[in-house]
Amino acid sequence: MPVVRVRNADAALGLVDRLATACLDVIEITTTIDGWDHVLRTTAETRPDICFGAGPVTTPRLARQAVAAGARFCVSPCLVPDVRAELSVTGTPLIEGGTTPTEVLGAAQRSDSAARKLFAGTDGPSTSPAT
Repeated sequence: MPVVRVRNADAALGLVDRLATACLDVIEITTTIDGWDHVLRTTAETRPDICFGAGPVTTPRLARQAVAAGARFCVSPCLVPDVRAELSVTGTPLIEGGTTPTEVLGAAQRSDSAARKLFAGTDGPSTSPAT
């Protein structure tokens, strides 16, 4: 899944256009982009055929903002019980991450979320699907 992480909303919207042209239909918009909620709202409205999500979502407030902006899923780099509870009310899926087997297994065992394994490398964390 491509993750859009750029400095501003204009750059994000341009990147989303390129990803859509490449027929990618699941895209995460990062909450670190200035104006991320505008990007999510705009893209969700103009491209209903693409499944847009938001991440990292680590607080209930961010979860509410993401859902209000049109996120169809949320992503967190860690276990976030408060976010999980907030999103369960709306039925919005949550993909939680972890670095230890205990964290990944804890997330994967929940029926209302998915899990991903985060790997730390010399250039920072990267992700890979948990098995």
